[in-house]
Amino acid sequence: WAVMNLTTCGTPMQILRLYSLNCLAPLVRMLEVLDTETMFTVLRACFHILENANKISLAEGNRVAVEFEACNGLLAMERLQRHEDRKICRLSEAIIDNFFD
Repeated sequence: WAVMNLTTCGTPMQILRLYSLNCLAPLVRMLEVLDTETMFTVLRACFHILENANKISLAEGNRVAVEFEACNGLLAMERLQRHEDRKICRLSEAIIDNFFD
């Protein structure tokens, strides 16, 4: 929850600092949990990290997106588009549409 709070309330530079501490891979691994609330919270954190990297610069946004894909984040988003919970589906679609199309 602390990571989510930081990605929601932090400045773009604070969020980028969190990213520099290698938080993406553990977040993506957390998407394997079956708890929908946890999954939604993790998806929101991933969205905020990608969004704030893009706010800093297009190059920074691309760098974060490449790492997200390298730790199987994009594969997870594609899988979650078929999730039974519509909130999970919509947020995973939003991540793909906003940062990978």
